[in-house]
Amino acid sequence: MNEYKHFRFEDFIQDKKFKDWVFNTDVELDYFWNSYIDTNPDQKGDIEKAVLFLKDIKDVKDMKGTGDGMGESRQNRLWARLQQSMDVVDNESPANEGSKVVSINPEYEAARKGLHDQRREYILKKSQSARRIRVAAVAVFLLALSVSFYFFNKNQGTGIPAPSPTVLTNSNPSGQRSNIFLPDGSTVILGAGSTISYQSEFVANERSIKLQGEAFFEVVKDSLRPFKVISNGVVTTALGTSFNVNSLGKDVEVSLVTGRVLVEISDNQSANKVLEPGEQAVYLEGSATLKTRSFDVRLTTSWKDGILIFKNSSHKAFFDRLERWYGVEFDFINQPSEKWDYSGEFSKENLENVLKGVGFAKDFDFLIKGKKVDITFK
Repeated sequence: MNEYKHFRFEDFIQDKKFKDWVFNTDVELDYFWNSYIDTNPDQKGDIEKAVLFLKDIKDVKDMKGTGDGMGESRQNRLWARLQQSMDVVDNESPANEGSKVVSINPEYEAARKGLHDQRREYILKKSQSARRIRVAAVAVFLLALSVSFYFFNKNQGTGIPAPSPTVLTNSNPSGQRSNIFLPDGSTVILGAGSTISYQSEFVANERSIKLQGEAFFEVVKDSLRPFKVISNGVVTTALGTSFNVNSLGKDVEVSLVTGRVLVEISDNQSANKVLEPGEQAVYLEGSATLKTRSFDVRLTTSWKDGILIFKNSSHKAFFDRLERWYGVEFDFINQPSEKWDYSGEFSKENLENVLKGVGFAKDFDFLIKGKKVDITFK
């Protein structure tokens, strides 16, 4: 990390490793740069400005490439940030260094020129209606000023502080699954008998979720705010990726579908694994270690699409899963007379149809009484 000790804004925007971190999903780079920021807080301002600057350049390139225009407010924000960045570079070039020149990435100048061209084109296009816009703007400003003045006085009088983020909790009973949209735009498919908790607004440096049970996550990329899922002592850190976390039993399974994630144990952070797509990390309760193995993506994640898949399931595992899936309770009149395992698949079937099919294959009768189901093996 010493190579970056004397880096400033203009150095960061030209560094390949830094740009890879800003634009790509890579857990190891995320770990490196977040650790660097923690140990070098004096450079945090330059790093944050560099991240915003590089993203602004990408925005300009994307809009130029697609032929889309920009709204004036967005142009103004980008222009101000780019101009401010140039001022920083200019001001930090010592006048007494003679021939020393600060080298700026050509992408910077190209983006700046492109933004200037778009602003010029936008202004020319809107010049004919400028008077009408100014009149409307004055009216809106006066209305907004009146409303703001009213609420300012009202809050001043009551002394009400600004609202702070609250902790939100979503819970599913057995037999229910749900889709949840997080404040950053990420999505969660929460399994039956599962609970997640998170803040109504994520803090500046991370996005943290607490999970009990099972959930599938599709995470929006944000290189400055790692996405963390904490479940039964296991911490899974991601940037932009999709993965499944299952802590319904004593063990915790983290299964990666796309991207990369870092899996750690809360009490033993030296025991960590970086997963590639198709890999699964397993934490055995009380073992203080993580094991990795490959997994069947469809078998592990089909539940989120309403599909039940069983593969060599024991008698107990089969009925435990049906209880959670359908929100019922089984009462066994007797036990199977021989070793019991079952493999099969059901797509959005009701409980009666599932029991009919499996009962025929495994030789048992059933009686559904509301939320209670009697099972009699023949």
